[in-house]
Amino acid sequence: MLNRKISIHGLIAGGIILVSLLLRLVLVGLGWPLTNSDEGVWGIMALHIAYHGDHPLFFYGQHYMGSWEAFLGAIFFRLLGPSLFTLRLVTISAFAIFLLSIYLLTRLLFSRTYALITLLLVGLGSGFVISVEILVYGGYAETLAFSTLLFLGASWLALTYRRQGPTQQVWRWIVYLGWGLVAGLGLWIDQLILPAICGSGLLILIICWRELLSPLPLFSLLAGTLFGAAPLIDYNLRAPSSQSSLAILARLRSPDGVSLYTTSAILKELHGTFQVSLPMMTGEPFCPVSESLYLAPSSPHTLACSIAHGGWSLSYLLLLAISCVLAGWGIWRVWRKKKQIKDEPTLQIELRRQLVRLLLLLSALITLVSYTFSNSPQTVPAATARYLIFLLVITPVVFWPLWQGLQTFRTRTDYVGRALRGFCAIALLCFCGSSLVGSILAFTEVPAAAAMNQNDANLIQELQHLGVTDIYTNYWTCGKIAFESNEHILCVVLNSQMQTDPVPSHNRYHPYILAVHAAHKIAYVFSTDPAQFPASGIYKSLIDPNAPIASLPAPFRSNFVRIELNSYIIYLPLSSQ
Repeated sequence: MLNRKISIHGLIAGGIILVSLLLRLVLVGLGWPLTNSDEGVWGIMALHIAYHGDHPLFFYGQHYMGSWEAFLGAIFFRLLGPSLFTLRLVTISAFAIFLLSIYLLTRLLFSRTYALITLLLVGLGSGFVISVEILVYGGYAETLAFSTLLFLGASWLALTYRRQGPTQQVWRWIVYLGWGLVAGLGLWIDQLILPAICGSGLLILIICWRELLSPLPLFSLLAGTLFGAAPLIDYNLRAPSSQSSLAILARLRSPDGVSLYTTSAILKELHGTFQVSLPMMTGEPFCPVSESLYLAPSSPHTLACSIAHGGWSLSYLLLLAISCVLAGWGIWRVWRKKKQIKDEPTLQIELRRQLVRLLLLLSALITLVSYTFSNSPQTVPAATARYLIFLLVITPVVFWPLWQGLQTFRTRTDYVGRALRGFCAIALLCFCGSSLVGSILAFTEVPAAAAMNQNDANLIQELQHLGVTDIYTNYWTCGKIAFESNEHILCVVLNSQMQTDPVPSHNRYHPYILAVHAAHKIAYVFSTDPAQFPASGIYKSLIDPNAPIASLPAPFRSNFVRIELNSYIIYLPLSSQ
């Protein structure tokens, strides 16, 4: 009977995981979410690795975010051929690891039935959350998977640790090695994983510190970490201090050098996090926000949307606070019992489970506080909400009070008991329902994404028809068109003065600049979305499809012919016709 129950749970879990992955594969097959130039550059890197033998350490144009996704993309390209769908198999594979890991972690810390509820919560999701999990643009899916793996490995080590008696030493050495490898790789890929490394590492130190005094476990852990972080270590040993990873991270927190701790700045940070970033990254599906129409749909600034965002954040933070209190109370309660009953294995295991829950929550709080008091929620709270992706890892801990309330008040027949049980059930159903609604709403965005994808395809076809292989354009057009055309069209990014942008993170691949400047036939291509190109003054007319020819800058009035093509405008030199 027990085996049957276990197999049924396993089949249901496998079914939920399969449906979650199929959901994402179908959306990707339909051309959603809309790609962008960051993802295009990752695709270009994968092309160069797969077919030109390149071995970049980091994302082109910067010295952070390791090139892991590009190397995996290159493998998929060699197996299946280059395409956007093939590239996104990298992140979908990482998401599959996350689903399996969070199911096992929830089973380890709570129960099998609640693990299924957790899979539903994270397997579905809002359009924004699913897009962050799918897009190949900086290791966010890997951060999600690796963070969960770190806590899963650390939890297993803590819960199976015995000061006395036999232990599975070989398996423990392997898990120490695996933990270190994942931590090192995670640090190279994206430093957003730091709170997970600190939290899970602290758990190992608190529970297993005696074991780490032995040479083999310590060697396994350090060897794995050094091997995984080898590319990052190699770079920092050679880089000047101003370009070290720590220096770059410090500049990223406040790239303009503006103080983050004035009263006005703190208020903006709190507002951006509470009203935009937090609800978006934790799955509020009804009022998506975007700083640019190109990046995602954006809800109107209405009272209803403000209430939806604020109400969701308030509910989430309340659950987070209750979870912290319950974990702290659980540790204190079990500790008191343990003092009265010496050497009780059950109490010892429960104490360690409560400690894991508390460290998960503390890691999430570090992530949330670090993000809130940075430049991101002040300037682009929607686009940078993805930096809070670690909050998805703590889903089982945050929603545990609702499930625990259902179990605790199940046998109570008094009015208060029934009311509390009903409240917990309704709240949990609302969150699960929101995840389902968010997944359904994602399909409503498919037609708009398909139209934009077709616009890109039409642009590539038109440029090839005109015999143009080199263009000047803006950042959000350059990378994706170069990748989608399989580098048959090369590009250079212009700044607002219509000059080659000297910033490496804009013109990410320097050989493109040399190739385009040496070309004999170069067209200008601009998107009609004003948020994409930072044009000002007389150059504003270049991206306005309704602007008369007489309003264009002098060279474009006489030396170029303007071709309007859906959401793009092409300026073709007359001498090239």
